[in-house]
Amino acid sequence: MSSSLRILHVTPYYEQAWSYGGIPRVVTALSRAQMVAGHQVSVWTTDVATSSTRARRTVGGSSHGVRVAVSRNLSNTLAFHQQLFVPMTGWHTLHELICANQIIHIHGHRHLPGAAAALLCRRHGLPYVVQPNGTATLIERRLWRKGIVDSLGARNVLQGAALCLAVSQWELERLAELGLSRSKLTVIANPVFLEDTTGKDLSGFPPAPNGEEVRLVYLGQATPRKNLDTLIRALALLRRPARLFLAGPEGRAATELLRLAQRHSVAKRLVMLGVVSGDQRRRLLSDCDIACYVTRDEAFGLVPFEAILCGTPVLVGADAGSAEWLDKTGGGKAVKPGDPLALAQALDKMSGSLPRWTERAHQAAKTVMDTFAPARIGEELVGHYRQILGDT
Repeated sequence: MSSSLRILHVTPYYEQAWSYGGIPRVVTALSRAQMVAGHQVSVWTTDVATSSTRARRTVGGSSHGVRVAVSRNLSNTLAFHQQLFVPMTGWHTLHELICANQIIHIHGHRHLPGAAAALLCRRHGLPYVVQPNGTATLIERRLWRKGIVDSLGARNVLQGAALCLAVSQWELERLAELGLSRSKLTVIANPVFLEDTTGKDLSGFPPAPNGEEVRLVYLGQATPRKNLDTLIRALALLRRPARLFLAGPEGRAATELLRLAQRHSVAKRLVMLGVVSGDQRRRLLSDCDIACYVTRDEAFGLVPFEAILCGTPVLVGADAGSAEWLDKTGGGKAVKPGDPLALAQALDKMSGSLPRWTERAHQAAKTVMDTFAPARIGEELVGHYRQILGDT
């Protein structure tokens, strides 16, 4: 049996920070799976949770057997709204952890924790892996700032990695376009799981009246490339009665979406739930009829495959990694992102044969479970770690 490895994951957000999207879910699943497989796993992160709350952790603590070292962040408001993570403590711990572990796995690259970890690795001649998770290309918001951060050295984090992980072939091509050597690129899918933490109470989740109303759900952040404006406009074009549940958008984003719904006379059919997690997340995905994730430039997208695990068919954007993986698993279809009419037509067509699509989702669930199982993905990564270390 191969010896266990000492693995350090560096990430600005970890469990409890579900409002930050997919990366904290990915790191949580990977670290736990690798620990269960017998490896010594540590995580260095900050204490962000939401825009106004900090994660309930202590430095030197552990979670599910994973050692979690936490730095207090300067401002959760800046972290949440500007992606500006400024750890105020824990730098000595980071240095110790890097020197004590064999492989360092950095999640994302345009943040101070990752840049510092990469710099320390280079100084000590230690190999590290970078997993951008769709963040490397200049898309969506704050493009000028991303360009400045890249010019100040963020690109070096990618260039200095022993291996750069893409979560889809689509992302691999985008990374190659940035000038990264294809010999340093490989595709590793994200793990898909439904965490068991407690979230918002959905005991009042309304059933469909007489089974006639189609229940649509979007679960995730409210950034521009998620195309939630398109989803609301499509809601106004549907021929069938439908209700849309939005789980994730809060604050100004939620207010703007509600105003848009009012302008299109569908506000009464829009339900804003805020951030949900744990059993409530699973119940929401299970109880709705169709999961809508018609985003653009999506390198992977966890939610569509979580929905399929719950037996719910999905619609995804046809331009990137979500559609690429959905084509392999089944359980839904892809539609052109940003086109309200095309989305409305796809939703009407799918809802018109919902029992058949639901059956397809149930059939695809096993493929999703096998393809994206955290244990399988975790050990696949360990195989790459061993190649980097020359340990066969």
